[in-house]
Amino acid sequence: MRKFYTLLIASTITWGALAQWGQIENGGFENWTNLPLYDTPDDWISSNDVEYYGADAVSQSTDAQDGIYSARIETKLLGNDTIAGYVYHGETGTSGPDTGIPYTDNFEAISLQYKSDLPVGDTLFMFCIRYQLGTPVETQILPVCYGTNSTWTSAILYVGNQSQDELFIGFIASNPGGEYAGTPGAWSQIDNVQLISGGVQTTTLPNHSFENWTNVSSETPDNWYTLNSLLIGAGIENATKTTDANSGSYAIEMTTKILDLDTIASFLSNGPINFGANNPFMPMPYAATPTTFSGAYKYTPINGDLAFLQVQFFASGTMIGFHVESLTDQNTFTPFSSALTIAGTPDSVSIIGYSGETPGSTLILDDLSFSGNNVSLEEFVEMEVNMYPNPAKSKVMIKANGLFNYEIIDLTGNIVSNRNNIQNAIEIDIDHLNVGSYFVHISNETTTETHKLIIQ
Repeated sequence: MRKFYTLLIASTITWGALAQWGQIENGGFENWTNLPLYDTPDDWISSNDVEYYGADAVSQSTDAQDGIYSARIETKLLGNDTIAGYVYHGETGTSGPDTGIPYTDNFEAISLQYKSDLPVGDTLFMFCIRYQLGTPVETQILPVCYGTNSTWTSAILYVGNQSQDELFIGFIASNPGGEYAGTPGAWSQIDNVQLISGGVQTTTLPNHSFENWTNVSSETPDNWYTLNSLLIGAGIENATKTTDANSGSYAIEMTTKILDLDTIASFLSNGPINFGANNPFMPMPYAATPTTFSGAYKYTPINGDLAFLQVQFFASGTMIGFHVESLTDQNTFTPFSSALTIAGTPDSVSIIGYSGETPGSTLILDDLSFSGNNVSLEEFVEMEVNMYPNPAKSKVMIKANGLFNYEIIDLTGNIVSNRNNIQNAIEIDIDHLNVGSYFVHISNETTTETHKLIIQ
């Protein structure tokens, strides 16, 4: 099972409220939110850890056969990619399983409990690899379940009694040796995985009943987007909060890093990043016409590397203003203040930061600001909830300040769409909903607002 680190963020086109004063929201990087990304079962490696780039294909379920929790394994669509969820004990390399966990008990069968809703052609598979002295001595891939099983069902998979000193065992939502990735929306739940010898349970596997989970989160600057949510499953982040600030308490530190054999530059954007789109950096609504772009930076390049800040202004999809600030080697905070030329009144702006192409190049940014013309000197403080467009046909975009939750409710009181722990903005597909009026509840830790949505 190879690792995929394709740079793709699940959030695509999103729009939000206008900055009240024309300032750059959180341009001083003082405000950060610890954004929950996904849960992963302790002791097991999950697809969330290995292939996480915007979809948690393994999740904690309170519908359990044993204890409080079970593991839900799904197939999800992310952009044009299909992600098959999986969990396993052991270790993998670039070409698949490398080794297992220490396990010396003799066993001849694997038992577990499952539920499923798998369309024709989709199957939950179990794979079992035994190792002796680091060498695989037996590999078995067996189907666990298919079809719809709405109640907890027992499965016993017979695997013989080959001895081992290490064991690699796991479950995947598609055949790990095949090209078919499965049907998005297909799911299985598994619980109480046991190894059996002579009808008796042997030493239990670590976290065999999926009772223990860890939440993985990433600290993110409010109103900005980075690649951290793509990289956190691999144990790295390349855009972090630093107390080495030009003013205030914090700034953002962006570092180009190596992941496996790939170079991953650090990107910063005021809008969602989607490297699967024609324009990977989505602009955000903006109506002022500033004359100056300013800020401060430090830059430690490797081998003469270059970093940059890019600003683009748009009106009805056409670029009407463009500026690139080239950032060179500076070991102390260096201010910049550059003139902007905008041909008309914009309706959106894109701000992009880039740390350079060489691993180790590090850029620190602080105090990014627009000024001049009709931009107020007052700093943007709060953002009201905004939905766009409304009326809507196939998609609606919601933006609010910081972390928020939403529910779309039809006139009969049924919740037809919902999601929690969204940062700043989200695009929602609504083309499956009937034409008519809906209520949208948007809430954070302190307040709840209700808005009316018209679907045409």
